[in-house]
Amino acid sequence: MPFSPDFSCLTAIAEASFVRAIGWLNGEHIYEEGPPQQDFVDKLHMLVLHAGESALALGWPESTDAHTCELCEDFSTSGNIGVPGSGVLYVAPAMILHYVIDHRYLPPEEFVAAVAECPLPGTPAYASAVACFPNSHPPKWD
Repeated sequence: MPFSPDFSCLTAIAEASFVRAIGWLNGEHIYEEGPPQQDFVDKLHMLVLHAGESALALGWPESTDAHTCELCEDFSTSGNIGVPGSGVLYVAPAMILHYVIDHRYLPPEEFVAAVAECPLPGTPAYASAVACFPNSHPPKWD
């Protein structure tokens, strides 16, 4: 999985001026660490479970290739989630849940707040919340 610093407009699944990368980690870059709040973990878990519906609502291709965690090489998953915020779309790999729980990754507060407010993908409320974000085009990696 390509590294993107938090708040970058470029991720492996989307690139646009309104995109904000969150949780695109690898073993070569440091990241903020700390204990997560359980309510954040619970809600993030629900969003990750609905990653397919998130991708569908955002016009992203469905991710079927599993990615192995570059931090421990003991966990694999696929998928991405879009979390609408105030004028931005936070884009995270489904791997973010593993990073938070097993590697103590502490996402930025803005993302944590957006997760708390995010409707579940697959619901009319989610479709409405992401409708203002045009389909972001696939990224161009050099």
